Amino acid sequence: MWSFEVEGRAKNPIPADGAGDQAFLGLELSWEAGVDALTHDVYFGTDATAVADATTNSPEHKMYLPVGNESYTVPGQLAVGGKYYWRIDENSSSLTAKGHVWSFKVGDFLVVDNFESYINNTALYEVWDDYWVNGSGGDIFLEKDVNIVRDEVLNPQAVLCWYTNSDKDEGSYFDVQDMTELEIGSNWTVGGVMALQLQMRGDADTVLNETGSGPDYTEGWPWVELEDTSSNTGYVLYPEEDIIHILSPYWHEWNIDLGIFDACGVDLTAIDRFTIGIGGAKADQRQANKNTNQMWFDDIRLYPPRCRPEVSEAVGDFTGDCSVLYDDLDVMVTDWLLTDGNTPTENRPATLTGFPDETSHWVTGYIDGAIEVNEASDITVTDPRLYGLTSMSITAWIKPIVGMEKWVGVVSSREGVCGDDATEIGVYGSDYGGPDGLGYDWSCGEEDWQYDAGLDITDGVWTFIAMSVQPTRCTLYARPQGGTLQSGANIVEHPMQQNFADHFVIGSDDKGGHFVGAIDDVRIYTYDLNSVEVGYLAYRTAEPDPPPVYWYKFDETTGYTAADSGTSTEVYGAVPSVANLTDPEPKLQRAVNFADYAILADNWMVQDFWP
Repeated sequence: MWSFEVEGRAKNPIPADGAGDQAFLGLELSWEAGVDALTHDVYFGTDATAVADATTNSPEHKMYLPVGNESYTVPGQLAVGGKYYWRIDENSSSLTAKGHVWSFKVGDFLVVDNFESYINNTALYEVWDDYWVNGSGGDIFLEKDVNIVRDEVLNPQAVLCWYTNSDKDEGSYFDVQDMTELEIGSNWTVGGVMALQLQMRGDADTVLNETGSGPDYTEGWPWVELEDTSSNTGYVLYPEEDIIHILSPYWHEWNIDLGIFDACGVDLTAIDRFTIGIGGAKADQRQANKNTNQMWFDDIRLYPPRCRPEVSEAVGDFTGDCSVLYDDLDVMVTDWLLTDGNTPTENRPATLTGFPDETSHWVTGYIDGAIEVNEASDITVTDPRLYGLTSMSITAWIKPIVGMEKWVGVVSSREGVCGDDATEIGVYGSDYGGPDGLGYDWSCGEEDWQYDAGLDITDGVWTFIAMSVQPTRCTLYARPQGGTLQSGANIVEHPMQQNFADHFVIGSDDKGGHFVGAIDDVRIYTYDLNSVEVGYLAYRTAEPDPPPVYWYKFDETTGYTAADSGTSTEVYGAVPSVANLTDPEPKLQRAVNFADYAILADNWMVQDFWP
């Protein structure tokens, strides 16, 4: 049995068959006309069978169009999350080619611009203006590189914004000055929308500039401005706490409450100009030195209030739907009377490099086994969980050998957003004021926080060391075997631009400066340990909670791999359930019980949508 397609059928539907996340208002359906078609019959509805069986007398028949009109705008507002079906029959002089039934699912947004309709840069320039029209320092282009766009099938195009901020108070900006060119038009309140969202990604090579105090402003700090028909304007800067995102090549959301523009006096029903800007006076800096870089944007949308679990404050919302309802009660029932206890840490192997054989570097440690490193060996670890930290702690026991270099890293990372600049705790020589002083380095471009705490490290003696980093302070600790715990603090801003990446090294600073001696019990925490918690480790009296994300005890005796031997060590864990809503002190709440239920009941049916 053979089969064939009737060439007269409509094809290439937009949105594609089975597509999801479509606009709930003003959605346009389009297709490619079949061979010899003279007219089209458009069928549309919520029932697949009804659309498939519909005739021109059925309610699903919506429109009769002549060839050359291969589009249909769905009237009214579609149901958010609803699924819809459509069919196009092609009529020629001799027959009617019944179309396939196509479907799509509705999202909860309206489209400002998704950059998919532009066939080339010329078409883009008919809507968006850059340097050649508005005189700012930036050029705009369509981006089709499959290695950059969000999805080479569903989102095959984005927009590339080149910015060159040289003596430009206004920075670089890209704007739409005729809102009729955009699908959304001038009324940015239709359908109850209250938020603007842009998908964006930056460039890891973006340069940061020193301002002298506080977080530094990048030459590429983004902003969005709206202007209404009465020339009222308002702009929003990219959030300072999220600036790390624009310095890494990953797509992410930028969500803006439209109420901010309303508070500035902008009439959201009469938008006349939409601008995406980068740098300039609005970013609180006037760039004197030329800098050229790039940023990408895609899927600019408007949303009604919706669930954003990352900002929701609904206490008792265990399922992440921003509402406290029966599904959350089900979670609590499942974990009812679940208690706290000891839990193992995860296993993360590390590769040992530069070992002459399998046994020569496993030695007796301060706590059971240890590892001995020299100028040819170190330990490399790769894992993404430390990327972007602004608070963290590193602890270890070390036993240096006589004759080390001046700068020797114990734990370091040189693959953060600032390239080869270091973030490390190490034992430093005379350059930092001590014979072998404990110090740290937290560098980024021209900004460099190198600090010697005045805590001497004695060769040949096991010494506990710790570094606890906060955004505005770093405290170093040292306790030699049999001695007392001492500390020194450096009070200085540690901007989030520099951080641990997904690669770090134990035993060197990753660019030379190898530690020579034995290392034991290396731990990395994703929060800043306080002095009491550091004392727990220095005197081995208790375990800080939560446990470290890395814990290398170096108890192995053979091989080229160091397992995270914390996996075989039980550490205290609080009640392992999101339903534990009572006192956060882990040893005060021993189970999920009626105390947690009372909190859930107090928040029953609370809903926290944004904005």
